[in-house]
Amino acid sequence: LQVTDSCIHAGDTATVTAILYRDNMPDTTAIKDSVNWKLDPATTKPGDYISRTKGRSIEISGTVAYRTIDVIAYFTDPQTRNLLSDTAHICVLPDTAYRIYIVGTGDTLQTTGNQNYPHPLDMVTMDSTTNHDTVYAVIYDRFGNWVGKADNAVWTSLDTTVKVNAVFNKNFAGNIDRNTRLPSSTYVVASQTVLIPDSVSVVLQTGTIIAIRLVDAGNNPVTSVSITTDQTAFLKIQVQWSNAPGVW
Repeated sequence: LQVTDSCIHAGDTATVTAILYRDNMPDTTAIKDSVNWKLDPATTKPGDYISRTKGRSIEISGTVAYRTIDVIAYFTDPQTRNLLSDTAHICVLPDTAYRIYIVGTGDTLQTTGNQNYPHPLDMVTMDSTTNHDTVYAVIYDRFGNWVGKADNAVWTSLDTTVKVNAVFNKNFAGNIDRNTRLPSSTYVVASQTVLIPDSVSVVLQTGTIIAIRLVDAGNNPVTSVSITTDQTAFLKIQVQWSNAPGVW
């Protein structure tokens, strides 16, 4: 198999062409459009695509980065009746920078857990004893693949209840400082050039957390979770505050 690009960026395509050799010479007449194609199920991900399942050449594309797509061609030689096959391996790289996500410290480096699935923060909460927190801006492509840290991020707060500034020489990190002792909430925004920005809610409390529990989507307490390998469980964290005991 002949491939125009052994590596493609997510969303791009490569052309794969089948060539039959006899005595080390290409035979272009026997093969014609009789080659069958399929993606190897072991390497297939959502978003993978081949332009057709029969023909001398195909186009292949994928949207999930940091792995290899295997495409298999098989052909019955009309002269020998032998079944011939070959496999092409196309690696998928992330596409260009598209948007920013604000994340916690555990997602500032690429891992197998976050490289295809961003983990943005929903909220930053400061209790009465907390005056400072740090959040981080990272970049993903349009398909949700990790691209890198937002090294030129600009941080802003939507009001004066908190101040936010980039860490010196680490613009991807934003220091959030409490600017009032009153309960309040606002948003902190991370932006960089033309990328889609992200924001995170910052909630200022006047109490401290005295209890915590896990609940399901219906706010029912959860004591155990049982799922199979292809299922997902939705859980939320609820807390009680010292200035509102008994209220979850």
